[in-house]
Amino acid sequence: MMINKISRGCVLFSAAFLKVFLVALFSSEKKRIELPRRFEEAFARYVGTRHAIAVSSGTMALSLCLQALGGQEGDEILVPGYTVTEVIDVILLYKMRPVFIDVRIEDGTIDPVYLERMISARAKFVLMTHIHGCPCDIAAIETICKKHNLIIIEDSAQSCGAEYKGKKTGRFGRVGYFSFGIMKNINTLGGGMIVTDDAQLAWRIRDITGGFKRLARKELWLRLAKTMSLSFFTHPVVFSLLVYPLMYLLGEKRERIFEFLFKAPLLSAEKLDKLKTVFSAEQAALGLFQLRSLDVFNKAKMENAELLESCLADCLKVQCIKKRNGRKNIYLNFVVLAQDREKLINRLFLQGIDVSPGFVMACSDIERFKGFRLDCPNSLSWQEKNIYIPIYPFLSRTKIIKMADIIKKFYEEK
Repeated sequence: MMINKISRGCVLFSAAFLKVFLVALFSSEKKRIELPRRFEEAFARYVGTRHAIAVSSGTMALSLCLQALGGQEGDEILVPGYTVTEVIDVILLYKMRPVFIDVRIEDGTIDPVYLERMISARAKFVLMTHIHGCPCDIAAIETICKKHNLIIIEDSAQSCGAEYKGKKTGRFGRVGYFSFGIMKNINTLGGGMIVTDDAQLAWRIRDITGGFKRLARKELWLRLAKTMSLSFFTHPVVFSLLVYPLMYLLGEKRERIFEFLFKAPLLSAEKLDKLKTVFSAEQAALGLFQLRSLDVFNKAKMENAELLESCLADCLKVQCIKKRNGRKNIYLNFVVLAQDREKLINRLFLQGIDVSPGFVMACSDIERFKGFRLDCPNSLSWQEKNIYIPIYPFLSRTKIIKMADIIKKFYEEK
C-alpha cells in the first residue's frame, strides 16, 4: 500500500500537548514560578531521589555536575568508548582527560573488567552511561568505584524510566542526569534534569544556575514549531506520500542530508554559554504532562521490542541487546548489530522501511579526540554495525513482524 511506509522515528505531538504549552504560557506569574518546582518534585519522586534540578539540556546537566563536583584540569574521567560526542566535548571544555573504556559487545554498556584495568592515580570520576535505554552492570561498577574512591556520575540521558533491580536509573551515582530533547521519551522542547540525594551538591548546582538568563520566548516557539514539523512529516500518511518518495529520489544522498540536519556539531565554550538558560514554566508543564504517561509509553515500546526480538531470535546475522536479570531496558532506541549493514539498510528502505545507522559514535576512535585515542574494538564494532529499527508505540504488530521477515529473508538469500 502507498501509505504503508515506516519512518525511522516519530515525534509525538497532539492537541493536548499544545494546550498544555499554551495554558502555561498564559498563566499567572505565581503559577509560572511554581511549575518548574512542581516538575522537579514530581520527577524526584518518580526516580526516587531527594533532589531534582531542572536545567536547559542534558549537555548542560553534565557540565553542571562536573562544575559542582569540583572537576579540575587534568582530572581523569573514565567514559565508555561508545557514546555521544557532546559528552567528550563537555569534558574537554573543562580541560579534563577522558579515558575511554571499551563496552561489552552484547549490550554496548561500559565493561567493568576494562574499567578497573584503566584506573590511574589521576582518575576521579566514572561516567556510567545507560546507552539506548539499557542499564549498565551497576553493581559491578559501584564495587570498583568504592574500592578506588571514584565518584559515579550517572548518564541517564537515554534511560528515563529504566530500572536496575527494581530501582530507577539516575539514583545510583553521586549524581545523575537526564535529557528531555525532542526525540526523547519526555520532550520538553529541550531540557534536562539533575538528580541527587546530596543536599549540598544540589545547593551548589542551584547556586550556579541562579545567574542563568530566561529562555527567550522566540526560542520556545521555534522549538515548538520544530516539534510540530517533525510530527507532521513523520506521520504515516505524510511520510508515505511525501517524505519517502523524496528520500527515494535522493538515493544515497539522503543519509548525508540527515547528518547535516541532525548531527551534533562541535560543542564550543560559546555554544555551552548559550545553554545557560532557566528551565521555563512551559517546559515544566510539558514535563509534568508527559511524566504521568511515561511508564505507559515505555511499556508500549518494550512490548514492540520484545516482539521484534522474538521474531529475530533465530537470525544469527543480527545481534539484539542481550537481556540480563534485574535490568529493565526501556529501549529508547531499538539497536541491533548487523552484518552487511549498508546493504541491509538499503534493502529495508526499498521495502518501505526507513532505518538508520546510529548517532552514537566510537568516540575512542574519532579524529578530533585523537589525543585520547585508545583501542576499543567493541565500541568500534557498535559504531560500524549498529542499525536503529523503529519500534514507536503506535506501530502495529503486523508492521513489526514485516520488518523482521524482511531482515531474515535478506540473510537467507546471501
